[in-house]
Amino acid sequence: MTSSSLGVSLAVAFVIVSIGLVSVGLSTDYWLQYNVDYTILELSGFTKEIQTTEHWNTRHRGIFRECYTNKTRSFLSLNTIDINCKYLEFEIPESDGFEQRSQSYKTFIHLRRCVVGFLLLCILLMVVGLVMGGLGCWLSPRKLTRAAGILVLLAVFFGVAAMAFFHGAKVLEDDKIEEKDIAWLRSSWNTSLKQYTTMRYRWSYILTWVGLGVGIISSVLFLIASWITHQKDKEVAMWLLKRCMRTVGTLWWLRHYPVVLG
Repeated sequence: MTSSSLGVSLAVAFVIVSIGLVSVGLSTDYWLQYNVDYTILELSGFTKEIQTTEHWNTRHRGIFRECYTNKTRSFLSLNTIDINCKYLEFEIPESDGFEQRSQSYKTFIHLRRCVVGFLLLCILLMVVGLVMGGLGCWLSPRKLTRAAGILVLLAVFFGVAAMAFFHGAKVLEDDKIEEKDIAWLRSSWNTSLKQYTTMRYRWSYILTWVGLGVGIISSVLFLIASWITHQKDKEVAMWLLKRCMRTVGTLWWLRHYPVVLG
């Protein structure tokens, strides 16, 4: 196996891993973890809120859903898609009062939609790059391999943009949105709840970043393999040119200075 073929094979393997990691990250519900200190809040007299209000409970959140670890709460029977999860709000279709909301809230919703769209576009471009890279591995044309590398690199760009949108939406949710009538928004939380709720990033978020990193490696391998193939093509072309010039020179010599044999 030549170095270029090995590079393309490794690039194909890496892009498969990248697609898998980003897809798992997008589809699972462990991007964020909210831990609520029940003990202190119950001692402070917030037992009713903990029993009846979703954002007073420990939960983990993905791109599409938010799930609750304590399944005994009464609110879980409302607006749920399984035993302990509910869909996040994307305002699709937009509610009647959406246009009357603050600009920060509308931007927040648009950023949430962009996260989903850009991650899906990232996966789609990686799949196309995988197909082109596979063809390049089989047929070995330099242009296919280079196109695969550029597509995967473009896919990573969209993935990184999606992560930027995700963080932008998080900043708006935590610090900018002022709506007090939407219970799950931080702006409507009780001061004690804000004080005794901690947030951390979980493995779905980390997997997505790792998948994008693997995608960059795959793109670089595709482009290196394309460059190696190009260099080899140049060497073959130079060798053929030299042989051609040598042959032409020999024919010219024989034409002007024929050699009589026998």
